[in-house]
Amino acid sequence: MKKLSLTALVLVLLVGVVAFMAYADAPTRGNGPGAPGFNNDGPHGPMANDEPFIKKLNLTADQQTKILAIRQDFEKNSQPFRFIMQTEQLELRQLWSADQLNQNAIKTVTDQLITAKIKVVTLSREMFNQIKSILTPEQQKLLPNKDHPLPMDFGVEMPGPRCEERSF
Repeated sequence: MKKLSLTALVLVLLVGVVAFMAYADAPTRGNGPGAPGFNNDGPHGPMANDEPFIKKLNLTADQQTKILAIRQDFEKNSQPFRFIMQTEQLELRQLWSADQLNQNAIKTVTDQLITAKIKVVTLSREMFNQIKSILTPEQQKLLPNKDHPLPMDFGVEMPGPRCEERSF
């Protein structure tokens, strides 16, 4: 009987270890290591992981240098706002998980989060326009949809509906 119990215990532990290892190896949700498209080196944000797209533009060395400087400038200028977005998102999660909801605090933090997001989107659009000014007319024809030139995801999930779903 003891042998059977020991065998069952070892089997349960083995299944648990295998399941844990499989879960740990699975791609994560969000934007951290293990997430699809996560890149530990180089810039992050719009166009950061668009190597195939950028190769399709067939940029000259001078264009590549200028675009790199524009993207680095965007990263430097948007970093404080992305930090605000992350901290406000964490604060918002804490406010929503509190036993007693504070609607005024939730509104204040949400407004700060949206303000930072708008600033990052504005900087992103400015970056796109600067990059566009460097490109030849033939290269500009290869750019993404003119209505939504860049992805709107900057690594922080926004509460509520996406811009396309909102009715203004």
